[in-house]
Amino acid sequence: MTSPRLSWPASRGGRGALIVVIGGVIGLAVVLGTPRLGEAAPEVGVFEVAGGWGYRVTVEGGPTIRQPHVPAVAGIAPFASREDALRTGRLVAERLANGQSPTVTPDDLARLGVAP
Repeated sequence: MTSPRLSWPASRGGRGALIVVIGGVIGLAVVLGTPRLGEAAPEVGVFEVAGGWGYRVTVEGGPTIRQPHVPAVAGIAPFASREDALRTGRLVAERLANGQSPTVTPDDLARLGVAP
């Protein structure tokens, strides 16, 4: 006895089901990775320190980053202006909101126009 052979149209059902499953997994990943209404975005604030400014990024239900000096440069010096601290804090908040590392590099500071 030989087993029945499936012709191409009959075997497409398996492929179609696989496509539906893969599409569902991709859709679920997009939905779960998208911020939902009611989720608070990180909040950015600035504060004065001796000789300049620093920033604070607060994530609801998560960590607070308090940065009293310019990161990614040699030495310990505060931000020269409130605006420099705020721009850098906003970059960190944006990265956190996007699930990225909040690390600031010297190139980031140059793009933001923040002088060390």
